[in-house]
Amino acid sequence: FFCPNCKTKQRAFLSVATASEQQSSPLGYLALYFAVYMVSSLFIFGLEEGWQPLDCVYFSVITLTTAGLGDFVPTTDGAKIVCACFIYVGVATIGLLLGSLLAGSLDDATKKDAYNAQVKDCTNCQRLERLKARPMMSSNTSPMDFFPPPM
Repeated sequence: FFCPNCKTKQRAFLSVATASEQQSSPLGYLALYFAVYMVSSLFIFGLEEGWQPLDCVYFSVITLTTAGLGDFVPTTDGAKIVCACFIYVGVATIGLLLGSLLAGSLDDATKKDAYNAQVKDCTNCQRLERLKARPMMSSNTSPMDFFPPPM
């Protein structure tokens, strides 16, 4: 991380508070899952039921949101089984992804506290503070004056 006080780059250590930053955002997984869900519904329901592509996308969105309006219903046994699997897998996955997105947003305060702790514990800033607190040598002072005399 970059220390704002001493303007130096410091090594950031992985801790419990910063471990979630190492994972990518669940929004990418949500978009990927939704795209795979839509494309698979186009192939499965389009081929099995003979629906148009827009009807397949409409049916999969209505099924995924659990609205179930009933204007498109699978008629073959194979399509009914696939639709049941789509419902269970779709609702569970969306719930998990949205839950992890919410948990990530709740961790912002913890991340801010961890960053402030890193800034407070910056080794370079601590070294500079120790150098400022050390007494300065004058021209008539020898470096040996800072050491106690031998006993």
